[in-house]
Amino acid sequence: MDKIHVLLVREWDQQMGGSGCCGRIEGDWARKVFSERRARMEQMGAVYRALYEAFPNQIEVEVVDPRNLIAYTAVVLREQNKRDMSVWQKVKQWVQGLNQSAVFVNGELVFRREVPTPEQVVSTVGTMA
Repeated sequence: MDKIHVLLVREWDQQMGGSGCCGRIEGDWARKVFSERRARMEQMGAVYRALYEAFPNQIEVEVVDPRNLIAYTAVVLREQNKRDMSVWQKVKQWVQGLNQSAVFVNGELVFRREVPTPEQVVSTVGTMA
């Protein structure tokens, strides 16, 4: 049996610029300025943990920053190609998922824009497994 694949799309706080050392925004200042992003990251962390608690050994969860178009595209297309979807469905879901918060399950976009609760994601994954 194949593992359930979940892709959590959310921004990373580690890298905000183009370089390794000069583009980092860290410390208390960053937490205050980017508190909304930090809250989203923590909410997605709760979703991540809930998925592994609910589906141990049955799930693979990946987290991708939507600003990393190469990784985002590679993961979404890899999973979409396992499904029977038209090219237009793939493109539409790819565009809609390119958001600050999104969740794909086995290549299908199931949540976008607002971070869902861990219970919502676990329930949705349970029905799709």
